[in-house]
Amino acid sequence: MKTFNFYKLYSLFLIAAAVTFSCVKDDDFDVPDTQVFPAEIDGTVISIGALRNQLIQEQNGNGDGFVTFSETNQFISGFVISSDEGGNFFEELIIQDKASNPEAGVKILADVNPLFTTYQIGRKVFVKLDGLTVGIDSGVLSLGIGGSGSDIEKIANSQLDTFLIRDVEVAEITPLPINIEDFDFSKTNLFVSIQNVQFSAEDVVLNQRTYAGESTDQFDGERTLQDCATGLNTVFSTSTFADFKSLNLPAGQGTINGILTLNFFGDQFNVSVNDPRDVLLTEDRCHFCGLADNTEAGVLFGDDFSAQNNGAPIFGNGWTNFSEEGSVLWEAFVDEDPTFGLAATVGTFGSDDESTVSWLVSPELDLDAQENETLNFDTSNSFSDNSYLLVLYSQDWDGQAENIPNATWLPILDATVVDDNTNFSEWVASGNIDLSCLSGTAHIAFKYVGNDVDDEFNGTFELDNVFVNAAVETTTTVEPIPYNEDFETYSNFGELIDAGWTNQNVSGGVTQWSLGEFEDNKYAQISGFSSGESQIDVWMVTPGIDFENTQGEVLTMDIQTNFQNAEILTVFYSTDFAGDAATATWTQLPVPVPSGPSDGFGTLESVGDIDVSAFSGTVYFGFFYEGSDPSATTRYHIDNFSVSGN
Repeated sequence: MKTFNFYKLYSLFLIAAAVTFSCVKDDDFDVPDTQVFPAEIDGTVISIGALRNQLIQEQNGNGDGFVTFSETNQFISGFVISSDEGGNFFEELIIQDKASNPEAGVKILADVNPLFTTYQIGRKVFVKLDGLTVGIDSGVLSLGIGGSGSDIEKIANSQLDTFLIRDVEVAEITPLPINIEDFDFSKTNLFVSIQNVQFSAEDVVLNQRTYAGESTDQFDGERTLQDCATGLNTVFSTSTFADFKSLNLPAGQGTINGILTLNFFGDQFNVSVNDPRDVLLTEDRCHFCGLADNTEAGVLFGDDFSAQNNGAPIFGNGWTNFSEEGSVLWEAFVDEDPTFGLAATVGTFGSDDESTVSWLVSPELDLDAQENETLNFDTSNSFSDNSYLLVLYSQDWDGQAENIPNATWLPILDATVVDDNTNFSEWVASGNIDLSCLSGTAHIAFKYVGNDVDDEFNGTFELDNVFVNAAVETTTTVEPIPYNEDFETYSNFGELIDAGWTNQNVSGGVTQWSLGEFEDNKYAQISGFSSGESQIDVWMVTPGIDFENTQGEVLTMDIQTNFQNAEILTVFYSTDFAGDAATATWTQLPVPVPSGPSDGFGTLESVGDIDVSAFSGTVYFGFFYEGSDPSATTRYHIDNFSVSGN
């Protein structure tokens, strides 16, 4: 709709000027002739579909983006489906070939406002083609006056009656039922009915947004419309000149009847309505479990992908990386900014795939062993275009990669996934997604769909910081001295927790310690970079270590400090830790954490020997990370933790 706004402003200026300078003393205005007679067409009427095919032939044959008609004596006919009465359409008339079950539509550009008083919805019209040019305007089939360069200009008011001929027939328009997954170019400029949809939680639950009345809306308000059955999204667009722009979006689910079009750039499908009465979202909202208020400290599953190898397919940590169609797998990548760290990425650009369907599926999650499970993740894109990323879950997948397509996958509707309107490289948080309504076991999947045939369908998505938290019942483990941990036997941090370690974010965020690997060496690591969390307080606590049967105990470890912008790691000990770091008594140890470079990775440095021989009983050692994004996000690696004694 962005093409309309400038012209509407300009038109309003002209109207104001006319009112100011054109005075009629005797009020003797001409009364418009509104009488309509049966149309008499002296020529050949072709279908809108045939008009579209002529343009496609010209594009394929000669590479021209336009067809200009002259001395053909041809007409098209159609039924009006757009109205500028509510201000959401401006100086354009959209017609489709049939009142019901339409097959093709076209946008007619006209330098006239208003149009609804003459061409009401359902009115049958004939369009004389000689003198007009057909081409693509903002991605859709359009008719107007041939202009210079690649533009199609509007038909002047004085010429409109020459080209548009009204008929007496006014039909009732029956919207064409359609699903978001069935959107394509051939269905643009049609009046459609999209059922079982709702606005995103971001638009109407976490916030109460209007159609187009937010301070950030420029030209158009673009909102996310979500399919309850598949989880697919599309853009619902409203002009900031619409009379109803300041109305609140409805929060329910149901049906929207509107016109399928494309955005100003012609690269993303939009749905626009003539009137808010076509937004019939009156039923209870469809949702998954909703959004949770809190994130528990326990980590049921987590991955920040830092243990992956840049450029290699995602592997390990229980992930299943599967290509259902095409050749593309999820891979690890590092952003141009090296402090960004590793993340997962998927995209079909450059693959030559006619169809790309790529899955990244979590290990099986037991949802009966604990309570208050939540899911969090971050997504970003690199021109996602009309490719899309779905967040799904299954409770009947058997764990075999080849059977992923045969399992039942349902959308996690409450998840927020980055859309194409988000600025390049920005990360978007998913929201704190409640999983507690599920029981039994489940797998979480990230499903990418695209192709490399259509330039508008070969985008890229990025994924990071996938964590499933829960109120995990904690138990303490006591280990004898000597105690040594080099992290080499674990494939993920969950296994380390099973061995008695604790990973706890006590500030309510999702940043956690994770297991890292570089050049076949594993270690514990943490970084708050790009977390979006202003307070990052995270503990990593060792199992209990028994000091009763030894003496002369010494603590040693290796620490690597990377991309340092603050000193935010401290080592403590406790003798009363019982599974919750927030309630334990902690005493700081004199551990000299080494400094590191601000623009790269440091070196792994040995720290110790630290005399801990005065301790007795069971002792827990805690690594406390106290950060804040973006000012304090230093990345630390811990390795070769050891307590020895005689």
